[in-house]
Amino acid sequence: MKKRLLKGSLVNVAISDIDLKPGPFCMSFNFNPEPLKGSIKEFGVINPPYLLTQL
Repeated sequence: MKKRLLKGSLVNVAISDIDLKPGPFCMSFNFNPEPLKGSIKEFGVINPPYLLTQL
């Protein structure tokens, strides 16, 4: 599957459009997300994730 990086584009993407299966660039799994959720609630997302499009 060929992918390309979205370059410098701010795009609103529905969560349902994101493939959440584990892959080479996924977030860690099997951890307690509560501290992360609290941080996002207090400070927002400082470094937004990069998404790859499927070609």
